[in-house]
Order: sequence, then structure tokens, then C-alpha cells
Amino acid sequence: MHAAGYVRNLPGSPHHTLYAQREQLRLWSRDAKTPLVAVFQDEAEVEDRPGLRALWVSLDEFDVVVVESLDVFSSNIITQELIVERLEQAGISAVVADAAKASEQEQPGQLALREVVRSVVSAQQSLDAAIRPRAEIERAPLFLEIVPQEEPVDTESAV
Repeated sequence: MHAAGYVRNLPGSPHHTLYAQREQLRLWSRDAKTPLVAVFQDEAEVEDRPGLRALWVSLDEFDVVVVESLDVFSSNIITQELIVERLEQAGISAVVADAAKASEQEQPGQLALREVVRSVVSAQQSLDAAIRPRAEIERAPLFLEIVPQEEPVDTESAV
């Protein structure tokens, strides 16, 4: 098993520097006896995240993505769950390296909210599959037959 890490400067969070996050990933790698083959990095919360994009295109190189906390993916819980779901779809596990952070994110209120988000994501995926663009659907030949209508026969006047 091989792991990749992802670190990102968290705005307004001086205790979660890139160095501190990298150190947490290194400790996790040592304790889990899992080699950390790469660490991808982004500087801040921005629309364009080259580190996350590089991680995404390299998914076939590892089995696990390790972060200090899910906040590293995004401060938005919906985005966090979307990223975790997409990783799982690719066969990749997302692991929180900091045990205290992992237990914070598993509090009853957090778990309930995450379950709601997962349900919404699942429903969205089902809907997307049901109404995928026509270009993705194998086209079946269309047969159209025009059947001439006959005049109704008046059965009363025929007798």
C-alpha cells in the first residue's frame, strides 16, 4: 500500500502550517508503516488549486490520501464529502492523520450532517446516471411507421 498526502495553508489557522501538516503526515506514515510516496501542496483557499489537481491526476499511483484533517480539502463540509466520495469511487481511501481531528469530525452532530451530505451526493449521482447526456447513451435505431387511419364504419346504417 502506498499513500499520498495533501497539505494546504488554512487561512486564519496559525497552528496548521504546511510544516506542521507535513510532520503530522510523516508521523502517520511511520505509525501506519505505509510509505508516503508524495505530498501535494496548495498555498491557500483559492479557486485554482494546482496541488489538488496534481493529486487527482496521480490517483493511480497510490491507495490512500492522507490529510491532517478534512478541513485541508475544504472548510465546507459539503465539498469535503464530495472529495471523499470521489476518492472512494476511484478506490482510494481518505485518512485523517491527526487522531484528535478525526474524532472531532466523528462527533454525533458532525456524523449526522455528513450522512445527510452523503445521501444528497448519492441522490445526485443516481440522477446524473439517469439523465446523462444523449451523447453517452448508445443510440438505438428509431423506427417510425405511419399507419393510415381508416374511416370509421357506421354499423347502424349498414343494416
